[in-house]
Amino acid sequence: MLDRRAQPRSRTFLGGTLAFNRRSSVMTCIVRNLTADGAKVSFEQGATVPDEIDLVVPHRAESWRGHIIWRAPNAAGIAFRNRKPSAQVIPLDATIRLNRLNDENRRLRERLDQARGEAD
Repeated sequence: MLDRRAQPRSRTFLGGTLAFNRRSSVMTCIVRNLTADGAKVSFEQGATVPDEIDLVVPHRAESWRGHIIWRAPNAAGIAFRNRKPSAQVIPLDATIRLNRLNDENRRLRERLDQARGEAD
């Protein structure tokens, strides 16, 4: 089989998380190999993952933005958009909480606007 990687891969067995939908959806994965350009991840069961994702590896405190370049039933290949991992990983739970608070803020503003409209 022809290996088209520009960088040598490092075999790994690291726990990871794929985040998508503005980081409001997450899926655990195993990072099977890692290069400066991308990674191979595997899942316990088949899953549909969108094309654009964030890969977070908590053990290394690293995160990459990437896109899926190939898919298999229980695995996927990711090409990174940024060659170097993000210097600071924003915890996924903080991002999810922020998204929920923004949604709640939007709903409260709508209710306030509605109440002001009824008062006029």
